[in-house]
Amino acid sequence: MQFQYVERSKSFGVINMNARLLILGVILAIFVVLFNLLAPKTENEVTFQEGIFDQAIVSKIEANSRIYPDKTEISLAVILGDSVQYLGILKEGHSLVSVENEDKLFEIGSISKVFLTTLLTICLEQGYLELDDPIQEHLPIELSEYELAGQTVLIQHLANHSSGIHALPEGLIKDYEYEISDEDEIAIVSKYLSQNCTYDFKPGSSYAYSNLGMSLLCMIVCDKLGGDFESLVDYHIGRQIGLENTIVNLSPAQRQQMVVGYNEMGAVAPLIISDLYVCSGSLKSSTRDMVKFVKANMDDLAPFVWSHDKTYEIDEDYDVALGWHYSKMHAERVYYHHGGTMGYSSGIAFEKDNKVGIVVLTNISALLKDRPDITKLMYDLFGQIEQKIARVNT
Repeated sequence: MQFQYVERSKSFGVINMNARLLILGVILAIFVVLFNLLAPKTENEVTFQEGIFDQAIVSKIEANSRIYPDKTEISLAVILGDSVQYLGILKEGHSLVSVENEDKLFEIGSISKVFLTTLLTICLEQGYLELDDPIQEHLPIELSEYELAGQTVLIQHLANHSSGIHALPEGLIKDYEYEISDEDEIAIVSKYLSQNCTYDFKPGSSYAYSNLGMSLLCMIVCDKLGGDFESLVDYHIGRQIGLENTIVNLSPAQRQQMVVGYNEMGAVAPLIISDLYVCSGSLKSSTRDMVKFVKANMDDLAPFVWSHDKTYEIDEDYDVALGWHYSKMHAERVYYHHGGTMGYSSGIAFEKDNKVGIVVLTNISALLKDRPDITKLMYDLFGQIEQKIARVNT
């Protein structure tokens, strides 16, 4: 499977996709190489057949398996049909130690967005919104401009990153808990957008990853469903599929479960605390919960499946659904989303026909730089898993 990830703009702002995929590729690589050595905990015993990866790929994995800092913690899961294999790794000095961390909590960053678009589909199903509704009919704040070149921003433009709305200037609001909190972040942003909303391109004519666009969508969805993002995720998603630790605000007990994140300098990283970006990147979750979320999407359960249809074509290789991105460079679509914050990186991907999914949560900063350019590795390995399993099953 040949993937070439489309770069997107920096967010919270800091993370470009190449750096994020580099991190995720190496993490999954470590999982494969260390599987037999670290005796991971299993649900529904899964056995990876000997030789599932050829020597060239194994050698590449081994060459890049120890480049991350001390105290790096990795929590992974591979979903094969109804079976799940968990693996936890903690780096201590030059050693890699097996840990049981599938119930530990990590920031999942922008993966929060596909929870938001799942809530959006509930609004669509219940008749509160239509994808082609102009946003000014529903947005609870005022923008100085709603259109460019005769095209108004529609709900679907916010959900597929094609609105063209120019990003907020850096430093307008405070995003992290170690900063002095804004008294009213939404008021600050509302005032700015009521005077300075501009566009980088005609809505619907191009793709540019936008935290601001998703934040405006968040305001609309939360208003229509009558609650805050965390409570709506719990009621409409968490209770349906049994999520236990997918939250915005940590209880004292959940704070004890939280894996400490480290920034690019190795210092303890703050968590995201943002009213504006709550739907764009504030969720925390566990690998066990994320497996349930991926499986619900992979199994085409409602309302999850309603977010999977194409709404925008990036190019001949990639499309956007609602929040989800997917690759067309294989016989089956591979849906994916990633998340990156100051102290965490994460990724999920799945393919429905062969029922293959991957969850990767880490406390590796998405700001790490100067790493080998192996951004395709996670997707190469995903493809290898599918191909080898297909051969075993024939």
